Amino acid sequence: MTTSTYYTPQRALTCCTVAALIFSLALSFTLCDSTTASLTVCSCAVAYIIACIVYNKSNFADDSGRLVLLFAATILASFIILNVHTYVTYPDYSSSSPWLVNHDAKRHFSQSLGLYDGTLSIKNIPHPSLPLITAGLWKLLGVNIIYPLAANMLFTLLAIILGGRLAATLLLDKIHAMTASRISTVAMLLNTAVCNFMVHGSLLLRESVIYFSLTLVMLSLCNLFTDKGMKPIFTFLAGTVLLVFSRSHLLFFVLAGIMTFLIRKPSRNIKIAIIALLIVCSCYIANELITGYDSKYISPTDIMTNGQVMSDNYLNLNRHNAYKNIIGNYYDKSPLSRAFMLPVTAAVQFFIPFPWNFMRDISFGFSQFFSHISYPWYAIGGIIIFYYLFLWHKRGTPLRLWALWVLICYLVPAYLYAGSVSRYVLPFVPFMIPLAIYSLHYIKKHKPKRLISTYAIVYCLLVGGTLFTCYILQS
Repeated sequence: MTTSTYYTPQRALTCCTVAALIFSLALSFTLCDSTTASLTVCSCAVAYIIACIVYNKSNFADDSGRLVLLFAATILASFIILNVHTYVTYPDYSSSSPWLVNHDAKRHFSQSLGLYDGTLSIKNIPHPSLPLITAGLWKLLGVNIIYPLAANMLFTLLAIILGGRLAATLLLDKIHAMTASRISTVAMLLNTAVCNFMVHGSLLLRESVIYFSLTLVMLSLCNLFTDKGMKPIFTFLAGTVLLVFSRSHLLFFVLAGIMTFLIRKPSRNIKIAIIALLIVCSCYIANELITGYDSKYISPTDIMTNGQVMSDNYLNLNRHNAYKNIIGNYYDKSPLSRAFMLPVTAAVQFFIPFPWNFMRDISFGFSQFFSHISYPWYAIGGIIIFYYLFLWHKRGTPLRLWALWVLICYLVPAYLYAGSVSRYVLPFVPFMIPLAIYSLHYIKKHKPKRLISTYAIVYCLLVGGTLFTCYILQS
């Protein structure tokens, strides 16, 4: 390798970093006043630098991955700048008293203020992770909407990094033609390409904390069950604590994941599985004792049986009228009937948000525009579906149990919420990406041209026809 070749990636990274900084500064100072612009860019820069430090500690780090991380950070910083502009430009509003329309964002902001000034107890907050983080930042830096947005940017970047490490951990001994760093970089790039996944890193929602904590939990489990020693138990504990205070019901998916690893090698993994199960159960009980979530708000039983509440929250909305006309009163149907409707609800969950309602949620923050850029997800999803159709059933194909767990994670929200809330599936995107990478490796290695061309044509026709039909129904 020549000197010029060796330094090319570093020079490219330096040039791209300078270009990203100039772009962020220009966008911020164009849309916001100088104080807000400076604070936004500095906060996003700090989030990016912390993410870089974490990434560089990884054994999988390389310059290609650093370019992907810079790309992801630039996207998130741009989204945050656009949202800050939305929140502070109206009269009588500012970054310390922002204009928030979204119900969840308003609630998180008010809860954070309550914790900050002592007028609200943690026992009055069902999922206190983001309000606690926000209140802590405000204690140090003062009340400002920018700080929790930058924190969410950091959590999203960390989730992307951990998703890359997870893919490398799962696939390194299965794809010998690719190095760990290359697998990690491809996984990071595919995660970044899912626009709806990225958008939530720029909003005052707890989704980014969930992305990070759930990915940390599953990466720790992978390390625990692949003879990486007992050190990952501490990261597993930290991730579980953060997850239970973010969305406690996701612990049921973690339990299913533990069972997946246990089934693989029962005699060897039984001790680790018991420890992990005890941690999960202890964290769930602790969350109930501290917040009283299930007794005060909504329990898993209510989700399964309280049809009226579920209909009001998830289906009785104007934008779902066409969908309701097709499926009828979903929550009045028997559990078996809902199970038979899974192909429909799973498909709806896959396709929304539709790529034409760009301006529908714009008041929640301008970055919501980009959540409707769904075509990259449709492409990645098509590759994942290829795995289930043509690779999962092969006897010698690895990842079978992992793919089964991922499928369960996808189908359960479709069953519970009639496929009407796509963001409930987004935390599982980093776990789907390894299946896409394995499919791409299989296609490159075996070159099944007729199969690929036929599948691509049929898939594109089905996606195009479905989108056209949905567009007509919504018009």
